[in-house]
Formats: sequence, structure tokens, C-alpha cells
Amino acid sequence: MNEVNKNRIFTLIYIIFLILFTIVLLEIVSSFLMNNSSLLQGNLLSSFQKYYAKRDRKIIQYLPQCAVYDQSLSYTLKPGNCHIKNREFDINYAINKIGLRDDGVSLLAPEVIVVGDSHAMGWGVSRDSGFSHLVERKSNKSVLNAAISSYGTVREMKMLERINTSNMKYLIIQYCDNDFYENTAFSENNDKLNVMSQQKYNAIQEKHLKKIDYYFGKHTRNLISMLRKGIKAEFFEDKEKTTINPADESANEVSVFLNAIAKPSVDLSDVELIIVEINGYNKNDNLFINALKKRIENHSTGISAKKISTIDLSLILKQNNYFNLDEHMNPSGHEQVSKAIMALLNN
Repeated sequence: MNEVNKNRIFTLIYIIFLILFTIVLLEIVSSFLMNNSSLLQGNLLSSFQKYYAKRDRKIIQYLPQCAVYDQSLSYTLKPGNCHIKNREFDINYAINKIGLRDDGVSLLAPEVIVVGDSHAMGWGVSRDSGFSHLVERKSNKSVLNAAISSYGTVREMKMLERINTSNMKYLIIQYCDNDFYENTAFSENNDKLNVMSQQKYNAIQEKHLKKIDYYFGKHTRNLISMLRKGIKAEFFEDKEKTTINPADESANEVSVFLNAIAKPSVDLSDVELIIVEINGYNKNDNLFINALKKRIENHSTGISAKKISTIDLSLILKQNNYFNLDEHMNPSGHEQVSKAIMALLNN
């Protein structure tokens, strides 16, 4: 082998080594930053948030050890214990016999029932730190946390049909802006819930497990791709101008929301409804709540409840009440929500 070929081989080996070393370094740095997300700021934080949500975060309703298919609700949580460790929390979810994150005692004719999605379920916080449990402790009322991750209002209300509501005095409904899609589909389908097949659920579950599975170079590949797409969208793609009036959009949200509440077989005539909106990453405004207030004031809700009240959290929840990477509230956020609810219960 002549000297030229030796130099070429050496150069190739050096380049391969340099590439592998760079990838290893980027993987280590990426993992370190996700595990210490307080160090992230601005666009870098935004990129890591997107990557974490799409490729790194374990989602409770798609983990075989945590959730099970349900022919009426698409899925429920799986009775027993479910342990989930994500970048900013390490939590054990204790699930009761009907698939809710609460104990068996709370199923015995609770006075207060909380329905909602992952925000109300207590994503990323211990059961004792969730606002449902905090309200129970502060009010001395029996409270059942009936919230399940990713449920919209329709499924939340259908879950009530499986619960002993004979002693229910208060129903706290946590609304999230993405409930709009399920509520709209329900309304457009002649008030029938579109339940996914078990085959589709299994496929989604399998896809999720593949997404969160780690392989060498995963962080580097996906983060670079997201950064590239972000730069392209920022500088080279035309921004679409929205022509939707926010007031009209909120009014439509309220209409399909109220339609979802009006349909279940559970009697609400002696129940006080408390509606609170909680969105991810503190994307809270008062548009939905204000539109709902107008319907309540005009007595045009179509709901035969004893009383309907709303809680506006748009000025209460701050960014420091949320995790950095994860879009959900941290314990301080749940504390703020519990205080707002208690202020209403004490009136």
C-alpha cells in the first residue's frame, strides 16, 4: 500500500471518528439539557419542548402498562400501579378499579367530582399535589378525580355514567382548548361519539412506543431536523393570515362544549357546575370563559344545572406554574388552581 492510500485511509478513519465523536457529544449535551431544562431559553427551549413532546415523552394513555382499550371511550387507565419517568418528573400513578387516578374510597358517592384531561388528572405531579386532592383536603368534602389524559368534554361526561353520582353536589369541569375537536366531531355526528377501533388504538400505541424508543443519534437527528424546519418556516415560508374572529371562534367553542354537557344520562339538576379552563404552557386567555359567561348570563346554556360558575385562570397561572419542557402544570400550578376553586366553594 503506497503512502497516498495510507493517508486517504487515515483521513477517512479520522473523519468517521470525528463524526461519531460529534454525535456522541451532541447526544450527551442534548440529554443533559433536557434533564436540566432550566438552562434552556428562547428558541432553543422551544425546539427542545417540541422534540420532547413528539419524540421523547412517555404518554400515559399509550403505554401498555398504564392504559387499556375501552369499546365505549377508546381507552381508560389500567387498574393498578403505573410508573412513568419523564425528564422533569418520576411519578407512580395509582389507578382504581374503574380506571381513574384516585383511591377506592373516593368512588363511594363523592360530593365533588372533577372531570377533565391530563391537566386535571395530575400529569407529572403526585396524587397529593394534584388540585383535586388539594380541594378535598382544604374543603373536607369527598372529592373524586375522574379526569383522564386526552379526554375531551364528551368522554369526560360519558365517564360520569360509570360513577356513583347519587351524592354529587359539585361537578368541576376542566376545559382545554383541544377539547374543541372532540366536541365538534360529536356535534357533527348527530351527538354520537366516534370511538376508535381496538386495531387503531393498538396501532397508535405501537407507533408511540417506537417514537420514544432510543437509538444512537436520535436526539441529534431529530433536534437538527426540527431546528432546520423552524428556520425554514421563519424565513422562507409565507405566513398564513387568519380571518377568523376570536369572538366567533370562542362562541363556537362554547356551543359545542355546552352541547357535550347537555347529552349525558346523568342528572345535573341538583348539581353546581364549576367550569375552569387550563391549557398547556400557560396558553391561557379569557376568551372561552368570557363567551361562556355571556351564555350563562343570558340563560341560554341549555343545561339544567342548579348553578353554573366559571373560574378565569388567565391572570392567575404564570409560566413558573408550569414545567419547563412539559406543557403541564407543576405542583405550584395545582396549588393556584385549588385556591381559585376553594374561593368559589367558600362563597
